Amino acid sequence: MRNPIWPALLAAAAFALTGCGGGGGTTAPPVTAPSPAPSPAPAPAPAPTPTATARVFAIAPATGRLDFNNSRDTNDGIVQGFNARDGRYFPGYANSIGNLVGQGAGGNAARDNSDRFKRAFVIDHQTATTISLIAPDYARMVSPLTALLWESGTDQTRLKIQLGLQQAGLASSVFRMMRDPDLANYDLVAEGESGDAERAADAARMAGAALRILAMEAAFNAINGNVASPDTASEVLSLGFATGVDAGQLSRCLRDLPTADLIFSRQAMLPILRCRLGPLRNASGATVTLRPAVEEAIAGLIGLYTVAIGVRPEEPRERGRWLLGIRGYLIPAVVHMAAANSDASLDEVSRLASPDIVQATQRYVDHYGYNPTGLFMPAPDFITMAAGSSRTIQASLITGNDLQINGGASGLGGLGPSSSLLSISVPEANRSEVMVTRSGDDIVITPAAGFRGVTWFDYLARGQLAEERMARVYIRVR
Repeated sequence: MRNPIWPALLAAAAFALTGCGGGGGTTAPPVTAPSPAPSPAPAPAPAPTPTATARVFAIAPATGRLDFNNSRDTNDGIVQGFNARDGRYFPGYANSIGNLVGQGAGGNAARDNSDRFKRAFVIDHQTATTISLIAPDYARMVSPLTALLWESGTDQTRLKIQLGLQQAGLASSVFRMMRDPDLANYDLVAEGESGDAERAADAARMAGAALRILAMEAAFNAINGNVASPDTASEVLSLGFATGVDAGQLSRCLRDLPTADLIFSRQAMLPILRCRLGPLRNASGATVTLRPAVEEAIAGLIGLYTVAIGVRPEEPRERGRWLLGIRGYLIPAVVHMAAANSDASLDEVSRLASPDIVQATQRYVDHYGYNPTGLFMPAPDFITMAAGSSRTIQASLITGNDLQINGGASGLGGLGPSSSLLSISVPEANRSEVMVTRSGDDIVITPAAGFRGVTWFDYLARGQLAEERMARVYIRVR
C-alpha cells in the first residue's frame, strides 16, 4: 500500500519593589567624639552565574570527542575534548572520561565552548552506536535536531512545522509537542528526567523526531556516492558528515523547500532525496542515474520507516530498536534498491505498510548499550546475506569499529578503534536460525535452511587496557 500523507502541522516574570520610610524629631543629643570606624566586612564573592546545560545527545546521552571551531565552513579544531558521561560538555568537564587539549580538570575546564561551531564523534549510550553530529555556534545542544540548524538562514518555526513538532495554521500533526521547544537549547535528557509527565512526554516526542532525522540522513548518506551493496555496519551514522557532501546539506535542503509542510511522506520526501543526493557511482566507479521509479521507491521507504517509529517512543529499548533498525534494515534496503535500479522496487515498497517495518525491526529490541564505567566501547555490527548461502568473514571485520578511549579518566587521550576478539557465541534461542563457527581469524556464518529475517551472534572482545566487553553482530538474511 502507498504511504499515507500525514497532515502538516510563555512564562512572564513580575518584579515588585517595596519601600518604607518615616520620620520624627526629638532634642538633639550632646555631640560626642566619634567612635573609631569599624573595619569593613569583606564583600562576599558573587555567586557564579547559573549556566544552562550544554550537552550532546542522540536518543540518549552521547559521549565522545568534540571539536569546537570558529567557522561553520572549516574544521580548524581550536579546542578539542571529551564530554562527560552524562553527555554534558559544559558544565561537567571534571566528569569527562578522557581529555584532549583544553579539557579536564587540568585544562580550560571553565570555558563554555557552546558559542562555537561544534562537531562531535560520539557513542550513543542506549545502543553503543557511533554517531557524528554537528551544531551551529548559537546552539548549546549537539544533537540530530541542532544539525538541521547548521545552515544560516534556517527558520526554527518553519523547521518545526516540517518535523511535525508544531502545527501550521488549521492543520495539526500527530507528532506535535505540547510545549513549543527551542531546538537550539532543548535538553532531551534533562526534560525526560524532569519528573514532570508532560515534559517527559514531550521528550519522547523529541526522541522520535531525532530518530526520524537520523533515519533520513543515514539513508541518504548510505547511497550518496556509492550504490555498491554494503555488508557490514562499521560505518558511523553521520548527521552533517558525508564524503563529498558539505556539512549541513540536509539543513539546506529543508530550508530551501518551497513550502513548510510535514516531510514524512513519499511525496514530500522525494524532492528532499533529489536535493540531498550527489553523483552516484556503482562498485566499478561508473556513474549511475537512478530511475524515477527507484527514486520514488527509496523516498517512499524512508518515509514509511519514519512513520513506523511512532509518535513518541518512550521506552529506552524501543528507541534503541529504531536506531539499530536504521543500520540493520533501512540502509541495506535503500542501497539494494539503488544498486538494482529497477522499477520493480516501487511495486515492492507500495506493498509495504507500517506493521511490516515494525515486524522487520523487532529483533533489534535486544541490544547491548554503552560501557557506563569503563573505557572500552565495542560497537554493534550488521551483516546482510542471501538465504541459503554461507559466508566467511575476518574477525577484524567486526572488531574494526570497536572504540577505545585512551588515557584514563583525566589524562591526555584519544578515541580510536582497537580490540581483539576473544570468543564468539550464539544464544540458545538463535541456534535454530544460524550456525557460527570460528577457525583462527575466520568466522563462518551459515543461516539455517529456509530462514529469512534477523538473527544474531555475540562476541567477547578485549580493549587496549585489558577491559573485556560483549558486543553483538546482527545478521539479516534476505
